[in-house]
Amino acid sequence: MHALLRWCAPLILFCLPLTTSAITLDEGRGLCRSIYFFESWEYSPDQEVEKIAREIIEKAGHHFVPVVCVGDGGRHTLAGSKRMEHGGRSYYVMGFNREFRRHLGENLRGVIAHEVAHASFPDGLCFGGSIEDYTACELGVDKEGERIVGKGVIARAHEAILRIIEKTRVPPTENDLITLRILRARRDALREGK
Repeated sequence: MHALLRWCAPLILFCLPLTTSAITLDEGRGLCRSIYFFESWEYSPDQEVEKIAREIIEKAGHHFVPVVCVGDGGRHTLAGSKRMEHGGRSYYVMGFNREFRRHLGENLRGVIAHEVAHASFPDGLCFGGSIEDYTACELGVDKEGERIVGKGVIARAHEAILRIIEKTRVPPTENDLITLRILRARRDALREGK
């Protein structure tokens, strides 16, 4: 019996994280439909995003199962996220504009860190207020993202976002336009050493 436990224990420990974090296709679809009521998102088992998100979620001290959703360009915000509870589990649902996601490359980590950093703030804090409140919230989220993955990772992600918008002409939503103004102001401040 002891030999059997010694042989099985590593398998159980290895497989346990896989079984506790996996979601079904139907769960993923349902959660993605719920991310934003005004946009339709599709569940995307994007293993690269899930792996990075799991790592960043853990590093940030949160206990969520990451769920990745994608949407078509022109109708969807560049990236968004939302905490959700379903079936007694906590999920962190992240939506990416498909075209935007495709162009992120090595800067994916910074964008995911920014989205995960939103979990450190009360739900809805960055929405529904004034532009000043939104700006303050986004700057706070970036500071938290910097704490999680480092200032350079977030700064490079900002630069990449600006390049992607200009290069690919991924049409930003109204919310994205505000974020772009914040990114440009932040980039200029960093260049001036502020």
